[in-house]
Amino acid sequence: MMQETPTDTPPASITLRAATLHEQVVLDAYREAIKGMLASADSAAEKVLTGAFSLATAYGALVALVKPETSAAPVVVGVPFLLFGLAALAGMWALSAGVAIESTDDVDAVRTAVATVNDTKRFRTAASVVVLAAAVVISGGVIVISYGT
Repeated sequence: MMQETPTDTPPASITLRAATLHEQVVLDAYREAIKGMLASADSAAEKVLTGAFSLATAYGALVALVKPETSAAPVVVGVPFLLFGLAALAGMWALSAGVAIESTDDVDAVRTAVATVNDTKRFRTAASVVVLAAAVVISGGVIVISYGT
């Protein structure tokens, strides 16, 4: 004899009710936490993006305004600009990640979607920081080679 499981039979009727005060407070806090998490990831990417443009501007000013002792090849002097540009693009790439709009009532699906977007933003921001650090190191090397010690 097979027993019926509760999922085998549809419910006779579903009664909807308004959220209690406690449930509404929890939902509001969860909503604010999600907003804060995504805003924090965006803020980090924005800072890296600003840093990339600032450092590229400072490096460009140094190269343009101060005549080097030895003339390095223009390609060598331009490599840091390429890396600063890549760091800026990676920062913009991090900002472009967004939560897909999908109508669902599955809390775990929403939690997973938001966590995935947050992880994506953080990974892309970390990639931007790595490229920016490489640009700073290489620009320092070009400066030392071009301008002497």
